[in-house]
Amino acid sequence: ACGRGMSGRTVAPKRRKRGPYHYYVCARKDEEKGRAGCPNRSHRAEPLEARVRGFALRLIGDPDALRERVEQQARAMRESEPWLREAREAEKARERLAKLEVVEDRYRDQQAEGLITMAKLREKLYGTREERERLRARLAVLADGETRLRELEELPQLVEEYLKELPYLVDRMPVVREYETVPNPKTEENPSGLYTLTPERIRHLPEEEVGARRLAAEAARGARFRELYALLDLRVAVHASGDLDVTVGTTNTKEVMPWNGSGSPSTTSTPT
Repeated sequence: ACGRGMSGRTVAPKRRKRGPYHYYVCARKDEEKGRAGCPNRSHRAEPLEARVRGFALRLIGDPDALRERVEQQARAMRESEPWLREAREAEKARERLAKLEVVEDRYRDQQAEGLITMAKLREKLYGTREERERLRARLAVLADGETRLRELEELPQLVEEYLKELPYLVDRMPVVREYETVPNPKTEENPSGLYTLTPERIRHLPEEEVGARRLAAEAARGARFRELYALLDLRVAVHASGDLDVTVGTTNTKEVMPWNGSGSPSTTSTPT
């Protein structure tokens, strides 16, 4: 690994019956063709992604590891300089809003006692109203960060509730059939749309539609895994030998997955 990112490529040879194949290539190697580019070779996407998915699924299958990862993210966010700065700003804005209410009450008392005119009262209240609106608008922006933090802080409790189902929910692939049934329309006489399954109610799907549904299912699963990788802060380095260095989270715990040449990876763990 030279340290540069890898990008995906797709090749679709005309004579290949199984369709296109996908692989990853080093960006440096791509940029420096004919020069001293990266010596790392290209890597087929399917086995590489399968190994990373397997690692992530094993990780979330460990409740303690997943809970710790979520708590680390919440702690890192809470202790980050931008979050602390925004928290202080939000606190000062709320204090100022409370003071503005007191100030407005004093202005009204002054007008009631004849110390200021009604026109002066309206002028002063207009100024405090403008400031109050600015503060509330800023608090609405800052509330997004507070909401994200609350969600992260609540997530460890939710982990216990759905952890057993999480690997399945992430990795599940719906069954894509080559046919579908044609239901009855719902009417007053048949509000549930009940029907008897007969050959006439089976619609065979075109090959293109079946392929599109399978691609959509794959894309949905890929999106779920990308969200999982972001949650775990998972990064992968690929060596020319096929070995993977998988780094997880802010603690930089590294998982080394050597490729043993027989088609199956073995895993060792080393803190960095």
